[in-house]
Amino acid sequence: MTKLDQGSTYNKLLCEAILAAEADNTDLAFKKFAQAQKIFPNKMEPHFYRAVLTINSFYKAHPKPEAEELDHGIDSAIEDFEKCLELNDNCSNLFYVRAVVFYALGKFSLAHQNIEKAIEKADENYAKYYHLRGAIFACTQSFSHAVSDLSIAINLDKDFQPAYLERAKCYFTLGDLKQAFMDIQDYITVKSDDSNIHLWAGNLLFCTGAYEDAVKAYSNSETIKDSENLLALRVKCNIVLKELNLALADLDRLLELKTSNNIFYYVDRECLVALKTGTASLEEALEKESLTKAVQKITKVLSYKVSGNIF
Repeated sequence: MTKLDQGSTYNKLLCEAILAAEADNTDLAFKKFAQAQKIFPNKMEPHFYRAVLTINSFYKAHPKPEAEELDHGIDSAIEDFEKCLELNDNCSNLFYVRAVVFYALGKFSLAHQNIEKAIEKADENYAKYYHLRGAIFACTQSFSHAVSDLSIAINLDKDFQPAYLERAKCYFTLGDLKQAFMDIQDYITVKSDDSNIHLWAGNLLFCTGAYEDAVKAYSNSETIKDSENLLALRVKCNIVLKELNLALADLDRLLELKTSNNIFYYVDRECLVALKTGTASLEEALEKESLTKAVQKITKVLSYKVSGNIF
């Protein structure tokens, strides 16, 4: 009904660009951001949104990129972030997002510089800022500093679940398995739908020698029947517990899954059958025939000249 002024046109273009991006129409989104930028060249928003869109588009096309591939693929996003900071260097969130990008690129020194700036310029303390700095410390093996920052994140937001998981990893690396397990328990409380939680809990229990509880943790996963990782770990637990029949059943299931590691699981299964045969004969007063069969099977396995996943 009336012609829009420049400010309204600028906002309209940004909204249209964001909607286009949400609809996976990246070409139109980039075009709209460029049009908005022409109206107000000194506004940072088009540069920021375009940088985020560039990164999201790259990850959709390359779900698990190599570091070098990622570095090259988001060059333009880094340039847009630089432009944002030229136009507004007081925005803490800009430094935070740029720190996340450098963290993803494995450039931990630059990531640390940016998160320090974000914390310095923020008008209040944000849990996600300290969580990121803690994660950066962890990646540079400064685990005590990482625990300190992750504890700050948790104190700022008791429901900030990533901090519990990261702190558990740090405690685990520092050898404090009790604290690590307590953090895993807290993580379960706030993030009970994480499909990996049974894996984390089981691994911690395994490392503390609680093998029966580790088996229970792995078994609690609804996906264990089709999970190579969980089945292989449960095999190890059951071998330690001398539950060889259960271990063999899991190895049979692993072979049914026909993964790229099938040859290793086949070797493990043959070794375990030999071990079961041999140990059974010991209980039966060294029955020569059983021992002979066990030795023959092991000899056959040795001829493959391939190690298993366990043996």
